[in-house]
Amino acid sequence: MLRRVLVKTLALKTMSKPVREALRRRTTETSLVFLDDRSMLRLNKLYRGKKTTTNVLSFSFVRPPNKIAAGSVLLLGEILISPKQAALDARRQGHTLADEIVLLFLHGLLHVLGFDHELSSAKKKVMRQAEQDVIAQIPRLKRAVSGDGLLIRELVYPGKK
Repeated sequence: MLRRVLVKTLALKTMSKPVREALRRRTTETSLVFLDDRSMLRLNKLYRGKKTTTNVLSFSFVRPPNKIAAGSVLLLGEILISPKQAALDARRQGHTLADEIVLLFLHGLLHVLGFDHELSSAKKKVMRQAEQDVIAQIPRLKRAVSGDGLLIRELVYPGKK
């Protein structure tokens, strides 16, 4: 269902040609990994230079000009989620852990597909709109997310600034 929503909803022209073609042909895979906070902290420090844990990390394996052979599967990337941080976020946002994990997966997937809210305020706006567009197409998420409770939000973890 998520693939159909992505293809139908997002402006696919913002993605690289290999990703667009793979999504259209339904030949993509994405890994989802659940990690403890200690591992997330280590990876967040290693790859992003941040000395705090995080709720989601994503790694894109798609680098243009990747060629995709007919019938082959394109591994788009890997999304790492901390269930502990997801539970804290779900409580703060007033929805279920399951919904938060789906929202975090969506956020990570958008990063894998080339969206990045940390590059500029314009790109942040584009990614926020992409999140809103996808969420609007999935009734359960639409009910879970009220107002501006989207994933591009400033999270402050207890004891951390």
